[in-house]
Amino acid sequence: MISKTAFILSILCILLNSCSTLEPDLSGSLDISLYDVACNEIRLKIHGEPGSEVTLLRDQEPVDRIQLSKGDTILSNKYLSPNRTYTYELRANDKSKRTGRKIIASTLDTTSHNMTWTAYTFGFSISTLYDISIVNENDIWAVGEIFTTDSLGKIDNQPYNAVHWDGSKWTLLRIMVRDFGTLKGYYPLRNVYAFSSDNVWFSTEADLIRWDGKKFESKAFFMLKAPYEWQVNKIWGKDENNIYCVGYNGALFHYNGKEWEKIETNTNSDLMDIYGEGDNIFIAGSGSFKPTVLLRLKDGKVTKIIDDTSPFSHVRYNYISGPVFSVWLKGRRLYTLTRLDLYSSEIETTGRGQELWTGMPQDFHASKLRGNEVNDIFTCYAGGGSIMHYNGITWHKFEETADKRDELKRIDVKGNIVAAAGERYDNGIERYGLIYLGHR
Repeated sequence: MISKTAFILSILCILLNSCSTLEPDLSGSLDISLYDVACNEIRLKIHGEPGSEVTLLRDQEPVDRIQLSKGDTILSNKYLSPNRTYTYELRANDKSKRTGRKIIASTLDTTSHNMTWTAYTFGFSISTLYDISIVNENDIWAVGEIFTTDSLGKIDNQPYNAVHWDGSKWTLLRIMVRDFGTLKGYYPLRNVYAFSSDNVWFSTEADLIRWDGKKFESKAFFMLKAPYEWQVNKIWGKDENNIYCVGYNGALFHYNGKEWEKIETNTNSDLMDIYGEGDNIFIAGSGSFKPTVLLRLKDGKVTKIIDDTSPFSHVRYNYISGPVFSVWLKGRRLYTLTRLDLYSSEIETTGRGQELWTGMPQDFHASKLRGNEVNDIFTCYAGGGSIMHYNGITWHKFEETADKRDELKRIDVKGNIVAAAGERYDNGIERYGLIYLGHR
């Protein structure tokens, strides 16, 4: 009888063990942590046994049920209120119903649309500004080609190629630059990028120049031969030993503080914008009869996120669509500006992106962007002026900057200072350098 009882007990143990394997073992850690936040969204990183099912509780109420994948799971909790605090925890969907630790997370508040704008014009007849960079409210640089008249009213044949703001006035400057061979002159500057008052970088189409607070010095010259097809369109730097320049026909140059190299991009697209944060660098490109591209540069290698020869034919919901004009990123979020919309996506995106424009499609006019935070993004438009602001929830168009005579080529943002540079056409013939300076 004892042996029969032991036999039955052993069979029961086997059956119980076999049944328990049908449900994932949740004895391991069940953890939740904050991934990032926006005004109406909180993203959470969830860790637990792969294959197990958990319920996300927000303020003790269930809001989502998730089956965990291998590694960490990123969960987005959307449609939240700005500037509000929430409590999150996980509950295992097994017999234990156990919960993990609680975390408290707050959405960002929206930023103010209130700005005061002042417009400044420069030069005479055939002048323009291509780029602008802010150090602080008393130190702003813009570059281009500015013609003035002499005392007799004739156009001076020695144009200025930079203007500097000291907090109270703009000063015109002539910066000597290199051209092919031994040629030097006050040729147009196309780009400027400022780290600090004594570390400002400029470029022509081929000459890379640094201002150290005392002097201008050429650091690299990309035109190895003529004709030259890699004209630089934009520069960005991680530090003074990591300066990147993008240009026509897929050009990407890297200056390491001593010498420069050309990085292969495997595209002939005209690269128009570059921006990075840490080791994440993104590049935007588009051009007539050329593919539009969104590129990522990491560890010295370029990968293509988007490479589309017919961007208007491949418009998809929640995918970055249309010709790519500009890029900007903050933390784990990449912002891609196209002809159709401004898209928010993970920096690891393979092309997916959330549309942020909330107005009518025909009212979206933007060609370049920069920002402070994910709730404080500004755009400018090259096809008729206008500056817009996205505060994390809503958009605002600054009507005082919407002048059909204007073409705003670049924009920069630093705290409560916004500056956009371009040109203003007068009577369809004369053209002046233009800067809009905004204060909040």
